Amino acid sequence: EFGYYLVRVEHGPTHAEVQAAIDALAARSDVESVVGISAPSPVPTTHRVPDDGAGWNTPDWQVVNAASVGQNWAFEMADFPLAWGCSVGDPATTVAVLDRTLAVQGVGDFSANLDPAGSVALNSHLGEFEHGTATLSLVAADGDNQQGMTGAMWSARLLGYDVATDQAGAPLTGPTGAPAQTQFSVPWRLGEAIRAGAMVVSMSLASDDAQTAFQTNDTAAVRRVVEPILQTLRLHDRFGPRVPLLVIAAGNIDAPGSPTDAFWSGYTVVADSFPATTLVVASHDDQGQLAASSRTGALVDLAAGGEGAYMLDRTGAVIQDSGTSYAAPLVAGAAGLLFSFDPSLTPGQVRDFLVA
Repeated sequence: EFGYYLVRVEHGPTHAEVQAAIDALAARSDVESVVGISAPSPVPTTHRVPDDGAGWNTPDWQVVNAASVGQNWAFEMADFPLAWGCSVGDPATTVAVLDRTLAVQGVGDFSANLDPAGSVALNSHLGEFEHGTATLSLVAADGDNQQGMTGAMWSARLLGYDVATDQAGAPLTGPTGAPAQTQFSVPWRLGEAIRAGAMVVSMSLASDDAQTAFQTNDTAAVRRVVEPILQTLRLHDRFGPRVPLLVIAAGNIDAPGSPTDAFWSGYTVVADSFPATTLVVASHDDQGQLAASSRTGALVDLAAGGEGAYMLDRTGAVIQDSGTSYAAPLVAGAAGLLFSFDPSLTPGQVRDFLVA
């Protein structure tokens, strides 16, 4: 009679040791054959915390978050220390940030991760608030380097693209004189990020229109914002490189009729055409309550800590600000960690993990 035995080898032996056991069994005269079945290694249940600047030192971190009140509360509430037990990122994982005023000169926390050669129009609009500097720091300020703050990814290939610039990289301004993107500057930069190999693209965008002001209920204006973006995505979806995971800030509730409303409406509408590879992110506070200023609605997929969040300014100092702009980079960084942990994942699979 013939039978079979199922032999389980506990996690711990090396591949060579397991193969040696298989060979030894196969050499026995009473064994007809040996089939090796490899199971995935279990996910570590350990954690890891960094040692960075004041408020971000090792003792400042809670692994099991009960009442998070420190500068790092947004990361603690999302259980990043547990995620870092699995992966702190990888320089082979490319994450792009589309924003404006990405002032990075003299910010030491970017030196290890930011790829200046792959980025476009860094250090433009230097007289304005460094919105892009803040979002870059939340995605991937270098972790465990005894300075500044900790980003979601301690290690990454970080790309920055200033969308308030024209195709040649010259600054664009709106009717008020503030940095502004057009309906073409965003798809230009998005296409560049995709061609540079971005696995994740973080978009925290709102501005006066550099051409004409418009209102939220102007459907043609919303279409004018979103259609060039969709054309870029459709082109890459058909011919490659593949469309990355897009993480889009849901936007903040502004004064009725504000020109920024249509921009936010336009960007989130991308989720209608690319639902499997788009995440729209709202903002919550340090009590887990959805921020009153955060946009909601059917297109919003999840919320992250953006109300009273901490980030870096152009000098490398930690500052505090609020908005969905700062929630989206946290989610983008979490997506980058998943790609670092398992590069074989697709953007759709990473999206499903994050909203599960």
